[in-house]
Amino acid sequence: MFTFDIIRYIMLYIDSSTLNIFIQYFFIFLVIIMNNSTFFFDIDGTLATYQKPVSHQLREKLLYLKIKGHKIFLCTGRGYSDLPPNLLSIGFNGIICSTGAYLRIQDKVIWDCPFPRPLLLELYNYLRELKISSYFEGSSFIYRAEQGESLEKQFPAIDQLLQQPPSTMDAIYSVTFHLKQAEELPAIIQWAQAHHLNLFMQTKLHGDILMKECNKAIGIKKMLEYLHLTDWPSFGFGDSPNDIDMFRAVNTSIAMGHAPTEVKEAASYITGTFEEDGVFEFLEKFE
Repeated sequence: MFTFDIIRYIMLYIDSSTLNIFIQYFFIFLVIIMNNSTFFFDIDGTLATYQKPVSHQLREKLLYLKIKGHKIFLCTGRGYSDLPPNLLSIGFNGIICSTGAYLRIQDKVIWDCPFPRPLLLELYNYLRELKISSYFEGSSFIYRAEQGESLEKQFPAIDQLLQQPPSTMDAIYSVTFHLKQAEELPAIIQWAQAHHLNLFMQTKLHGDILMKECNKAIGIKKMLEYLHLTDWPSFGFGDSPNDIDMFRAVNTSIAMGHAPTEVKEAASYITGTFEEDGVFEFLEKFE
């Protein structure tokens, strides 16, 4: 009788749009509690930032997902050498770095797609010729193209790396560039397209260049195939344009509340902002 009264109340007093949202969220709730699922999380602006680590309550929620038998993965544009130890200590089931160019499970690299040395040299010389600030993300270090005493203390120089023999050289998976003005962008886009490279803009003046075979969707596909999890329900959380590929690769996509419009439009759901701990807010509804 009690259940019937609840159903009758919902049907009589809740408008159709609210009822539709309720049904959608209830469906996700059933998926999570009845099936083991895979969860893919962007880092910056989603789980953490360089200034603010993952919240305690979200950290506990991620650990709880693992205890319940779900699989959790990082899916980030950061290089492996740039991952924060406090986040790695959660014990993710797998890590997708450099926007899908570097996949790792514990100490094993299961797939990667680095720049070939000749192409890397050409890209380095091109950016240097245009005097565009750039950083080269490897599996061991982030390398700088600029000079400067403060930079030298933080990052080794890319030109020193390029002088090493190929057999000992750290692989480079992503090149991050910072423009002084937006008018510089069309030439870089044209160069990347001519060399069959992927280019992702994070802001109007900041972007990443990768091999054509690399994006977050490809990384997710290869990770799930390797672990034989392609039939598990999948969820993806992100806030940046490079997360749109991730959204296309999962069953349910969740955009952060502060994400650009294009990212929100590509998502299944929109949760709270990073400052509101939006990932925790979404997960808390279903576990």
